[in-house]
Amino acid sequence: MKKYGWWNEFVEAVERYDIREVAAGEYVNGWGKQIRESYTKDYLEYRFEEYYKQIKCPLLMLPGEDLLQDARAKEAMQGLSQLAKQSHIVEVNNWLHPYGWLLDPDEICKTVLFFLEETKHAN
Repeated sequence: MKKYGWWNEFVEAVERYDIREVAAGEYVNGWGKQIRESYTKDYLEYRFEEYYKQIKCPLLMLPGEDLLQDARAKEAMQGLSQLAKQSHIVEVNNWLHPYGWLLDPDEICKTVLFFLEETKHAN
């Protein structure tokens, strides 16, 4: 995180929460290799095209800058968005999935609150 310039008080809090000391001066985080592999295996088995069809509440999609620059990824997100009853794709400056919440929490919270307010008035 530091090498990308993403280190801030929010990232530090998450990192501190997720570590444990295994020996004097040696630390590991809770997101170990086995957990990562298990998560990825299960995650890749989801059929998002079926899942999105079932969503009844308003859906907010927050793509990272990397997705918005990738035509194939952007097209896939737009296709999934169209399957939901009501969805919005919103670009947030400096948003990088999955770290956006930690990099600029004020901006992302403003985006979500605006989405909720707009959705409330649309119904």
